[in-house]
Amino acid sequence: LNFLRVREWQDLVAQLRQIANELGIRVNHDDAAPSEVHRALLSGLLSQIGLRDPERNEYLGARNARFVIVPGSVLQRKGPRWVMAAELVETSRLYARTVGKIQPEWVEAFGAHLLKRHYSEPHWEEKPANVAAFERTSLYGITITPRRKVSYGRIDPVISREIFIRHALVYGEYRTGAEFFRHNAGLIAEIEALEAKGRRRDILADEALLYDFFDVLIPAQVVNGHSFEKWRRKAEQKNPKCLYLTPAYLMQREAGHERSGQFPDSITVQGMILPLSYHFEPGAENDGVTVRVPLLVLNQLSPVRFEYLAPGMLEEKLTALIRGLPKPVRKQFVPAPDYARACLEAIAPSETTLLAEALGQQLLRMSGSRVEPEWWAQVELPAHLCMRFEVVDEAGRVVKAGRDLQALRGRIGQQAQQELVRQPALQIERQGLTRWDFGDLPERHQLDMGGMKLFAWPALMDRRDHVDIRLFDNEDEACRQHRLGVLRLCLLALPAEVRDVPKQVSGMQQLCLHYAATGKCEALKESMVRYAFRQAFLVYLDVRTQAGFEAALAEGRKAVLPQAQELGRVLKPAFAVYHEVRKQLKGRLNPAWLEALNDINDQLGHLVFAGFLEQMEADELRHLPRYLKGIQRRLEKLADAPGRDRGLRVQVQPYWDQYKDRAGKAGHDPDISGALREFRWLVEEFRISLFAQELGTAKPVSARRLDKAWETV
Repeated sequence: LNFLRVREWQDLVAQLRQIANELGIRVNHDDAAPSEVHRALLSGLLSQIGLRDPERNEYLGARNARFVIVPGSVLQRKGPRWVMAAELVETSRLYARTVGKIQPEWVEAFGAHLLKRHYSEPHWEEKPANVAAFERTSLYGITITPRRKVSYGRIDPVISREIFIRHALVYGEYRTGAEFFRHNAGLIAEIEALEAKGRRRDILADEALLYDFFDVLIPAQVVNGHSFEKWRRKAEQKNPKCLYLTPAYLMQREAGHERSGQFPDSITVQGMILPLSYHFEPGAENDGVTVRVPLLVLNQLSPVRFEYLAPGMLEEKLTALIRGLPKPVRKQFVPAPDYARACLEAIAPSETTLLAEALGQQLLRMSGSRVEPEWWAQVELPAHLCMRFEVVDEAGRVVKAGRDLQALRGRIGQQAQQELVRQPALQIERQGLTRWDFGDLPERHQLDMGGMKLFAWPALMDRRDHVDIRLFDNEDEACRQHRLGVLRLCLLALPAEVRDVPKQVSGMQQLCLHYAATGKCEALKESMVRYAFRQAFLVYLDVRTQAGFEAALAEGRKAVLPQAQELGRVLKPAFAVYHEVRKQLKGRLNPAWLEALNDINDQLGHLVFAGFLEQMEADELRHLPRYLKGIQRRLEKLADAPGRDRGLRVQVQPYWDQYKDRAGKAGHDPDISGALREFRWLVEEFRISLFAQELGTAKPVSARRLDKAWETV
């Protein structure tokens, strides 16, 4: 140790003690922590701090100086993020000697008077109702805090006030129980709803006008929610409605059209009042008009009435329908808006007539030009001109939404039915019934819920070895299932007749052999039994009373075996021809006939298939032998005149494709409508008239008659 330096240190300590005593400062006898010593030293070394740059492995110091810790220092290897140095010595490079670790918070505390503060991104925060910004502090060019959120009101009151007014009061991003706020928000929502109905943004005043309203009223010291509430309470003591907006101030024009009843808030469908809402945002999922449909009634609603939308939207939809027609057709209705306006006067919302059908009738009346139904089907409408459906549960929660009612039923129709039958007033379902011992079955149940009349239709449901009483929310489906259920009870009640049906069919073994390529013999026998019973009990299948069922059994059982005998008389020649035709098709045939053979196979597959007897009525089945003979004659003629066959096939193919598209790709849908079913057999008669004219047709048939029949489908 250097003697002189030690004496200097002792003298310095003595002088400091004397000064402290004179100032009344008590000497601390406890050892100071290292961090306390470092903080004390930092107050005099603020210009000699450094922030580590890990990429360059050096420290950024004051005024952009860069230094490294002198080799040999205990901190040289550790490389703390922040350091201070007793001295900076420059040799080959700038070195820091006598280094200590520090924290940036210490720098802020001791160097607050030297810090430079920079603010960015002033913004509104809804929850604390305050304007905030991000602060960056620096000392001699060194960033101390890179990004810290601070309240901006005391920093820039002018900008803070502007942000507060714009976001809290103009945009409504403010949480308050003040009555003026609810009033203003409700008034703006009403005007926005009017704009959504008219699909125009020209009624509500713009944001600049709203800003000016509050800018005039609110004093300069209001910069956040707290200061606003303090001012508001005093201001409302003088004028309770000083912050109330008025319709006259908010509306740039009168909303006569939007308020004329053309855009109702609800729609009545099948006696049910359903709420409507409107939204104007092209491209958005909920653009246009939306109807809220309770889940319980989803399966009971017909989509027809919804095609008419709201009265104020109908003219635009009619115009779009006309403009969407094929060009040669729409040229007859120019200008489209004029025709749409003229048709509008004669078209009233209907629950039975499709909108396109009603429009087509009016265009025909006005111009004499017919628009074919398939042309309307090809028109692609903008999304907002198709009703949007929101299916909601009993709590008002949206279950599913979309613009295709049928698709929604496909997704959640089963859920809707389950919800309906779970209603306490409708608990009548039973399972495992093998005889009619449950009394009479009502045609339907009515349930009143919240002003809406809901219906459920009880029916017997076939379960092969028993029937269940089930509730359906669709009348047509209930009727179809009930007929099958009654038929099953008849089968269960008459086991002797069930056993005797195959015995009454002559040549049963031969029939099974001819049918072997299509299905098993047991399946054919079962189909025969069901067919014979269905024909025998045909007029009784809608019975709903126990007495009526017992009477039906007594009468219908007499006809079961005669029906089986008649069935055998029809199937024997039909299956014989069917067998021969299949043999011909499996033989060696000319590859050039491929298209004709594919058509024949398609036709054959729609005439005889597994379970075909259960989907044919007696007056249809009796023509089956003739249709099969027609195929046989066609095959015989094909070898001599393939070109003629091609020409005839071209005539029938469009009608056959129309049928299959409508009935479903499977081609034998048991639920096809009566008109479509009639059209299907008329196509078979048309084939006879073309390919086997010598066999004769059951009724007059031609392409024109088919066109006319299709109009009723």
